Amino acid sequence: MRTLDAGADKPIPYLELRPEANPFLGVRGFRLTSARPEILLAQLRALVRVAADHPVRIMFPMVATLEELQEGLATVGEVAAKSGTAPPEVGVMIEIPAAALAAPHLARVAAFFSVGTNDLTQYTLAADRGNEHLGDLANALHPSVLRLIAMTAEAGVASGIPTAVCGELAADPAATSLLLGLGVEELSVSPPAIPAVKDAVRVVDMDGANALAAKALACATAAEVRELLSADERAGRFLEGVTWLRVILTPIVMALVLHGGDRADATAAGLFALAAITDFVDGRLARRWKRTSQLGAFLDTTADKVLVTGVLIALVAVGRASAWVGFVIIAREIVVFGLKGVASSAEGSIVNPSRLGKAKANLQFLAIFVAIWRPDILVGGRFVDEWLMWVAAIITVWSGIDYVGRYAGAFTPVRER
Repeated sequence: MRTLDAGADKPIPYLELRPEANPFLGVRGFRLTSARPEILLAQLRALVRVAADHPVRIMFPMVATLEELQEGLATVGEVAAKSGTAPPEVGVMIEIPAAALAAPHLARVAAFFSVGTNDLTQYTLAADRGNEHLGDLANALHPSVLRLIAMTAEAGVASGIPTAVCGELAADPAATSLLLGLGVEELSVSPPAIPAVKDAVRVVDMDGANALAAKALACATAAEVRELLSADERAGRFLEGVTWLRVILTPIVMALVLHGGDRADATAAGLFALAAITDFVDGRLARRWKRTSQLGAFLDTTADKVLVTGVLIALVAVGRASAWVGFVIIAREIVVFGLKGVASSAEGSIVNPSRLGKAKANLQFLAIFVAIWRPDILVGGRFVDEWLMWVAAIITVWSGIDYVGRYAGAFTPVRER
């Protein structure tokens, strides 16, 4: 709960505040409640009573100095002592550049930080956020503002307290990865923005976020930072597009295989080869651009399975692959998919692809490509693709056993471990 954040810039009639020449730099936020202690005490008494039975944290707005925060902490302590209860956690809004610069000192006594980017931007760039003529200047993505956020988060990490961000920047999904890379641990947004921001958080890879933050801090202007975020977003959309291409090509390849004929087979083989190559391309680009994420890994492996199982079913239907081979490969994928779910729920583990699993996927791609193409090459009375299919099936079973062995602990009841 934030204590009253009012002043001449946010007038409240019953407070009878005096007009100020420059209300944004006047008696507002904690300064006001410090000057009018009866207001602060009424709020703190209510919050301390609630904190006795429920988790409540108190946050002071518009704090500029360590002395102000210490005054607030002392008042909370006095109110809690009179109530006979333990004082709740107290944090501070970082809305003034001076507070960000003093973050290492504030972090020694505060329980958490909450960066208010709207006011921090306004005071850092000396640009009234309500002035329509200064809209372009009052940009929270300005490198100077980002450096203050990074300094605050760094001080929080050093003292073991979390740093949150609220304001328009927190609600911008395009800035989510950047904020996490700067060290922010919590985002406070309005209810309508929650779904988009949660989706953005889920796909963040911290290595990529850290690299993005380093690049942003090296920028000279807000426009450069925005372009950096746009380029990062375009890269993500491109990688997703490459992954979805495999899914889209699957029914096309299946239809061509089922249709039959030399031309259809050649076209199907070419399209399948293109789909298989995209698996290599998007993975390599994701690592190079530091755009790897758990969601990306899920989409990537899911697209691979859709491609392999779909085309394999078509090959079985036209007699180009053994039904037993198809069963082995598809059954293994189902088992490993279920294993991933169990490992994630039981241990919180992420089942990452192994080298054997990657070799399995490449061999499956090769075997299916040769089966579609079916060159007139016999080995021991069988087409070469038939031998490749059985080899792929054997490697598939081997990799499945390897996965089960590595994550068998997920099936052990917790009380027996």
